[in-house]
Parts: sequence; C-alpha cells; structure tokens
Amino acid sequence: MGKKAKRKPPLRDPRGVDDLRELKKVEVTWYDAATGGLSWVLFDTLRTSPNDGLMECQTVGYLTKLGKQAITLCQTRAENGKLGNDWSIPRKWIKKIRVLP
Repeated sequence: MGKKAKRKPPLRDPRGVDDLRELKKVEVTWYDAATGGLSWVLFDTLRTSPNDGLMECQTVGYLTKLGKQAITLCQTRAENGKLGNDWSIPRKWIKKIRVLP
C-alpha cells in the first residue's frame, strides 16, 4: 500500500491574533506583470518570447490578513506593536504559500 500524503493544516485568518509574535511567517510565490524594459520592441520578438509576460516572485513576511480577494503580509514587526512594509497580493496571482519555521 502507498503512503497517504499528509495534509497541511489550512492557514488561519490572523485577525484574532493579539500578540504579533504569534503571526505566521510565510513565503508567497506569486505571478506579477513584467516588462522587458525596452521602450520599442518588434512584434515578432514579443510573440515568439518563451514566457507569457509574467514574472514569478517570492515575498516573505508575516501573514496579517486573509481576505476573500487578497492576502496581506508585513515584512517588519516591531516591539511597540506596529507593523511595516505591507504587501497585498491578489489570491488569483498566488501560486503557493509556504509557512516558514
């Protein structure tokens, strides 16, 4: 018999967290719009490009919100109870979320 794959527990909405040290650290792999950086480019160059114009990105931070349409991470937390450098990433753009130790 084959081994059963372990199911990862679902991420919980952090709105009930009182202590910022309880926030989960996560790495989110997601797709963002990209540009080749050139102002003028030949049509044949664009249509024969091996990618579809998106760039895979990873953002690491503290999960602060699990919304219906987006998640929010903050990259900095301070002992005075404040958070900084927030990122909201649309759920449809997310490839995977990995909880960090």
